[in-house]
Amino acid sequence: MNTEASCPPPPTAPLFAWLDRHQCLLLVLLLAITLGLRGWQLAHTSVTTRDSIGFIRFAWQLEHRPLAETLRGNPQHPLYPLTIAATSHLFRPLTPDDLPRAMERSCLAVNVVVSVLVALAMFYLGRELFGVAVGFGGALLFQLLPASGRLLGDGLSEPLFFLLASLCLFTGARGLRRAAQGQPAYGWLALCGVMAALAYLTRPEGLVLAAITMLLALLYARSWRHPAVVLA
Repeated sequence: MNTEASCPPPPTAPLFAWLDRHQCLLLVLLLAITLGLRGWQLAHTSVTTRDSIGFIRFAWQLEHRPLAETLRGNPQHPLYPLTIAATSHLFRPLTPDDLPRAMERSCLAVNVVVSVLVALAMFYLGRELFGVAVGFGGALLFQLLPASGRLLGDGLSEPLFFLLASLCLFTGARGLRRAAQGQPAYGWLALCGVMAALAYLTRPEGLVLAAITMLLALLYARSWRHPAVVLA
């Protein structure tokens, strides 16, 4: 008689399971370091990159020109300029006679906030796939590396894309883990598709995420269980 018990898939961790003392301290430390780094960059940035000026111009055109004409006349995708235009309304009262300065500040401030959210999203993605230590270390390393740190602190669309890509991968991984346990995963996979669409509206590389989302939906529809997604 075979007495070996089959090993069930590991349970899906609750979304806010980090609220124990150890994980909460790690998360607070990660967010504090991220805020410190991006705040220092914001305070010491005197001139933004040429690409950021293009995004600011795009954001201004979204408010002052017909939408169809603006979208056709700009090579960039529109979500990041839309975010700049919306945020600029918070800075315009601070510099009422200097709209370009208000738009520049909103461009940089958006990425400071997004960088903090990127750290949070990467922490959850790493925890979902490999555990708390990998989630914390990977998110912190991404914030500290010179190449990624330079992108996160400037007026570029990459930080928003990193955030949406991380959320897309996290929701997809969470959905497949629930599916492997026989639990409903429609909501998580739908969120995965939404994040992929928003990522494409930010940068053209979002098409890769859209393809991944379609593959995940196909796997789920066929009730296919891939052992690689059943991770401790």
